[in-house]
Amino acid sequence: MTPTPSEQRPAPFAGSMAMFVFLSILAATLVPLFALYVMVFEAALSSARELTRDRAAIVARAIEGHVVRYLDTVPQQAAGLAAMFRERDAPLSDRDEIAMLFRAALSATPQVATLSFASFDGRVLRVFRDRPENRVRTDDWSDDPTFMTTLKAYETATAARWDGIFVAESVRRPFITFIAPLRHADPQGVLIASVSLEALSRYLLSLQDHILGTPFILRGADSVLAHPRLPQVFARLTDRAPLPGLDELDDRPLAGFWSEARVRDLEARFANSVQARVVTEGGDARVFLYRELTGYDDVAWLVGLHVPLSSIAPRLGRLELVSLAVLAAVVTAFVASLLLSRALTGPIKRLAASAGRLGQLEFDPGATPRRSLFREVNAVFDALALAHANLTAFGRYVPKALVRKLLPRGDAERVPGTLTEVTVLFTDIVGFTAMSEEMSAAQIERLLNEHFSLLNGRVEAFGGTTDKYIGDSLMAFWGAPDDQADHALRACRAAAAIAAAIRADNDRREARGRRRIHLRIGIHSGPVIAGDIGSPERVNYTVVGDTVNIAERLEQAARGLDGDGADVVAVISRQTATQAGGHLAARSLGHSVLHGRRGRIEALVLDLDVLAAGIDMPVGKA
Repeated sequence: MTPTPSEQRPAPFAGSMAMFVFLSILAATLVPLFALYVMVFEAALSSARELTRDRAAIVARAIEGHVVRYLDTVPQQAAGLAAMFRERDAPLSDRDEIAMLFRAALSATPQVATLSFASFDGRVLRVFRDRPENRVRTDDWSDDPTFMTTLKAYETATAARWDGIFVAESVRRPFITFIAPLRHADPQGVLIASVSLEALSRYLLSLQDHILGTPFILRGADSVLAHPRLPQVFARLTDRAPLPGLDELDDRPLAGFWSEARVRDLEARFANSVQARVVTEGGDARVFLYRELTGYDDVAWLVGLHVPLSSIAPRLGRLELVSLAVLAAVVTAFVASLLLSRALTGPIKRLAASAGRLGQLEFDPGATPRRSLFREVNAVFDALALAHANLTAFGRYVPKALVRKLLPRGDAERVPGTLTEVTVLFTDIVGFTAMSEEMSAAQIERLLNEHFSLLNGRVEAFGGTTDKYIGDSLMAFWGAPDDQADHALRACRAAAAIAAAIRADNDRREARGRRRIHLRIGIHSGPVIAGDIGSPERVNYTVVGDTVNIAERLEQAARGLDGDGADVVAVISRQTATQAGGHLAARSLGHSVLHGRRGRIEALVLDLDVLAAGIDMPVGKA
């Protein structure tokens, strides 16, 4: 006996030949290429990494050094002024003496915009750098509680320090202040040096061309203290918000400084004595190099710059090109391996697919696989094409729909007959004998072929099996070999579909001047023996029993009902109507004795038009 599919066992291991060939070719190509790439790339990367880190550290420290020198001159100048006051033994109330010393100090410190002396009672003497007129001014700020609180803190202080940022309302400019106590005999006041952040930003602007990047100073993480574009936002600054945020300047890379879209693997290459962040935005990779600077505020400053990755690390950029070249080689090897593996295994896959279609009785003439580059495979193609042609011819004599239903069972032996409930349908062309007398043999053949093709399509659409053609009659059944709980309803709906198709075909025939075809249908449900019937040499899967005879007699019983000109008349039994579950519209003909039988049976005329209204799709799959 031939084992069924359920009895066959797969091999312990069955891999894909295409994948094996593909991986073998790819491995033979990529392994040496990858080994060579690793050796060359690692050597070049090590050298480039050291050079890049050193350069990055030098640039960031250079900016920091410039900023420190720019600002540290102010405490030195303040200390010098305090010493001069002590040496001159001049009273701090001498306005002219103070103004003279302040003017001299301003000429030596261009970064200082204003020098002020504030006595502890709130009187303030200011000397301005950029005011040709009214360069010296005296005011009373004792009514300013914030200012008086600041002065109060320096009455007992001995050390000078940087003390906050403010916006001068008269010029709408931000300043950072340095305050130093001034004493003569007793504490009398403080020296206030106001350093313009505009000047500091212009100083960064002068560095921008030399470092090929954008320098910046941040106060903490979210405020910009100095930047080449800071003067553009002065009009929006206030004492409450004396510094802009990172996103308020025309510097999109700086706005994304703390973005999470970082290239962390590159940052380690820059980290040395500076901190680094590599941020990618819109396909542009920017390197941020910065150092923390303390001692000028109560929060740390971040002094640094951001530059394109390609400009600060050209060697790394070239290594990226090497990586891209290797990647291109990998892609080329991948594609070549894929094409070669397909050339080797593609024909075999097509052979398997074609053989599988033949196994499913798909006899499409265009399904024969195309030729291969290999003679051995083409020999198999030729054998398969011959088998395809022979099975295509043989398929005209075999009910393929029935065979497809039996194939999943895996039955290589004869299917034994079993008692089962089915619904049987018979059709017959009214007056076919008289019609054929007026037709040639070729015309009769064409008529029957077109007619049975139309009927068979509707039977199969509702899951039925066409059993045989008897002259101009067709026999079909539902409920076997697959179990179909709604076999009665399926058969009736198939009859309605046949009626609709016959009516449409008759309209076309009549338009061509041909006679309309009238059809009688008989349907009955009941028990049958379903299985292989025939001799050992040739069998036929069919259904036999009294149910088949009754269906045929019901078709004959419709003989007297076709006089009203209807294209199709269908007569069903009460058993079929009952099993259909009340879904049918039918008119009872009463109980009668069918020809050749002694028992009485109730027959009904099926209202095909009502039923046809709901047959857009079959009633579900078997």
